[in-house]
Amino acid sequence: EQTTVLLASGNRVYAASANIGKLFSVGDAKAASGTYESVVKDTDAVSGLGKISVKAQNPDLIQMATRTGNTSAPDKTWSDWAAVDASGLPGSPKARFVQWKAVFRSETGKAPSLSSVTLPYLQQNFRPDVTSLDVLPSGVGLVKIQTFNASGVPSGTGIDAATARSNARTGLPGVPRVPPRRVNQKGAQSFQWTATDKNQDVLNYDLYYRGDSERTWKLLKRDVEDTFYTIDSDTLPDGTYVVRVVASDGASNPADSALVGEMESQPFSIDNTPPM
Repeated sequence: EQTTVLLASGNRVYAASANIGKLFSVGDAKAASGTYESVVKDTDAVSGLGKISVKAQNPDLIQMATRTGNTSAPDKTWSDWAAVDASGLPGSPKARFVQWKAVFRSETGKAPSLSSVTLPYLQQNFRPDVTSLDVLPSGVGLVKIQTFNASGVPSGTGIDAATARSNARTGLPGVPRVPPRRVNQKGAQSFQWTATDKNQDVLNYDLYYRGDSERTWKLLKRDVEDTFYTIDSDTLPDGTYVVRVVASDGASNPADSALVGEMESQPFSIDNTPPM
């Protein structure tokens, strides 16, 4: 915006600036090399980098490099630029912030052109956290509320796990959680819990129970998607019991990095024996 004069002379253009006073010369010859640096990407957690892929003309004339750090602006704590190897794998260490660079060079009759770059990353996985587990009064059942579209057809969320995580990070709607409806149900024993995950991973739940004086947990239900469950107390002998909820983020992570979080309920009583 400080350029005051543009002057064409032959195959060159001269530009003069007033603040501060300088003279620039622009020719029509292509440079032998050039560099483009991306903006810094915040991955929201310490992350490892996957294989980088590019869409380009003459990609053999482009060398990709990456650097990583844990501050929003590159400084001396960041790693040095590391060249991406022939397979596309970056050599930068795990960190929260990442930046990539493309170094271009030209050959006689050939020049590179870069149109897009994709750099996948995998966040450090955080353990799910079961924050509450409530035992409802005996005789209260929980029923899932089914929603319907305008045609009267049951409607699903239509959102897969990856989209739900992406939406949650950007503030868009994720998978809606509709609270269950409470109903009077003879012999029902219901449990309701809440859980969170810093990675916004999709969570599934395994339920276990044991007698208050027992040490071995028994499986009650596996792979529960809702955050509530109702049992028929007639299926258990009278006594005092404890329930454990185990939350797993295995649906959103490789098996070797999936984590679980758990919580035990307060003891509760089942008494289906009539008075004498």
